[in-house]
Amino acid sequence: MALSQAHVPDSFYLPELWSVASRVYLALGQPGAASMALQAGRQWIEQVAGTQVPAPFRESFLQRIPIHRDLMLRALRSGAAT
Repeated sequence: MALSQAHVPDSFYLPELWSVASRVYLALGQPGAASMALQAGRQWIEQVAGTQVPAPFRESFLQRIPIHRDLMLRALRSGAAT
């Protein structure tokens, strides 16, 4: 699920957008698309953590923000299933 900067909504935090998209795809019976949305979210979170979050705060960024924790776990499970 690619997002261009021209199409990023103002009302959604990107990980939340990918999480919602994955749930919609699952409801539509499209597990492959759901997995792709989760993987895109996981990649964004990991990229931001690695490049924009100071090292002492990375673990917290990854584990203590509920949407990050949920999306990363769901992406891991989805990747294992595909």
